Amino acid sequence: MKPLTAPTCFMHKPHCCDSAHSLTTLPAAQLLKSATVDGAVCAGLQDKIGSLTPGKQADLILINAADLNLYPNGNAFGTVVHAAERSNIDTVMIGGRIVKQNGKVLGVDSERLRAAIDESRAHLFAAVGFEPDIFAQKLLPLVQAV
Repeated sequence: MKPLTAPTCFMHKPHCCDSAHSLTTLPAAQLLKSATVDGAVCAGLQDKIGSLTPGKQADLILINAADLNLYPNGNAFGTVVHAAERSNIDTVMIGGRIVKQNGKVLGVDSERLRAAIDESRAHLFAAVGFEPDIFAQKLLPLVQAV
């Protein structure tokens, strides 16, 4: 594999559009590489993340391939790129530390977090005089006409 350089960040331009601006389909494996290895290059973090390489952070996800939306799975790259979604993520490891396991985020008091979110929302709504209506038929404009 050749070393990645900063122009890799713009790989969509030469590969997706020819002179007539017609689209070209990219293989799922290349799209996954764009999201991982090339994403790390774009962020300037290629020495720390983007691939499972000795000396880099151990950042990875485990996807439950037995979930119905992923079954049957005939191609791992295609399944991850085209079918997997956040609910399929069983385990997450960041920097070698497991932060999600068996579909549950670890070390977060969900009830306390929800209470803090509700309190913050109530404060913001009160500050602007907004009263929420969960059955509203239409959304109010963000800016009122003068």
